Amino acid sequence: MHLLSLLTFTVLLTLFALVNSRSWKRIESVKKKLSNVNGPTRRWQKIDPKNMTEEECEQYRRKYGINPLRAAARLQRLQKRGYRGEHRMSKQDYDTKEKIHKVYEEVIVEKPDGDEVGDLFEVNEMTGVSDLLVEGDINLTDEQFADLVKDDNSTRSKRQVTMLYPRWTNKNVYYYFDSSITPLKKQHIMAGINYIQSRTCVSFHYSTTAPNRIRFIAGNGCYSSVGMIGGVQDLSLGKGCDSIGTVVHETMHALGVFHMQSRYDRDWYVNVNLSNIPVKQHYNFNKYTSSQATYFTPYEWGSSMHYSADAFASRKGKPSMIPLNEDYLFTIGNKQVSFYDIQLINLMYSCMCLHGPTCSHGASRHKNPAKAY
Repeated sequence: MHLLSLLTFTVLLTLFALVNSRSWKRIESVKKKLSNVNGPTRRWQKIDPKNMTEEECEQYRRKYGINPLRAAARLQRLQKRGYRGEHRMSKQDYDTKEKIHKVYEEVIVEKPDGDEVGDLFEVNEMTGVSDLLVEGDINLTDEQFADLVKDDNSTRSKRQVTMLYPRWTNKNVYYYFDSSITPLKKQHIMAGINYIQSRTCVSFHYSTTAPNRIRFIAGNGCYSSVGMIGGVQDLSLGKGCDSIGTVVHETMHALGVFHMQSRYDRDWYVNVNLSNIPVKQHYNFNKYTSSQATYFTPYEWGSSMHYSADAFASRKGKPSMIPLNEDYLFTIGNKQVSFYDIQLINLMYSCMCLHGPTCSHGASRHKNPAKAY
């Protein structure tokens, strides 16, 4: 009898230790793989603007497109504003939320063995760059940032929004590779932009001289500007940012697409669990107004532009955001590009299908893929 009790206690203790440790396995796995695949961990020290001089910050900006001191100061304004949303849930939505919370906490999703890339927000958290960027991976211009911190009640015309986040002229996107981009990373980037080009009417052209162009860099993390901001704009795909889903995610930002969960109507589809989000990160879950960002497609939990269920969570293994439809609990945060991701680009750029019913995704296809340089 005593032996049975001892065995039972041992089994329970082992299970508890296993569950308690697995919640951090994803981040530790990412750290290990980033170290193995991309070099020694000493190069993954977090960016600390407080310990950088103005000259060092300016050198960093020239290399990576971000001035750490200025970026950190801007985000402090958003952090002080905090969470600006409010949504009254129906009894049915509340019951669904409680049910999904229990299911999520009982099942911990892990990356498959052999996964050589991390979640882009985990990567940015490790490098510290998420503390310099809006919503973890967006590098806004000063004008765009000023618009973001305006009073929620202020109104803007669609023309004003288009001017702040302009589309690429004539559906042509120009890009080139910084010297930090390795041949292997070029392959990943080309796979991502060819995925977009083959399914939309947007064309990508390699050019080192175009007035407006994207510079692909291997910076500290994964991030991009939103829209064609003018001149040379940096799109960083650093260590751990090599999946096609991440390449497409950041490229879609460059095309003018925002995060899915930032939609003005998102509270009808997901619930934000502020109790599991550090206060200083609450602003990352604010919504854009209908005049700041326009969406032409249904809400897509499986969009590659959607946060994962535990984005910015203070306790891993517990959700920071859950869908109000339990069928999509483990769909959000998907690395794969969804049908509506492609359709959104087609609608934003007024893509017309020239081949009738044989044309997929409601747009024309390119006969020739983009060429690597």
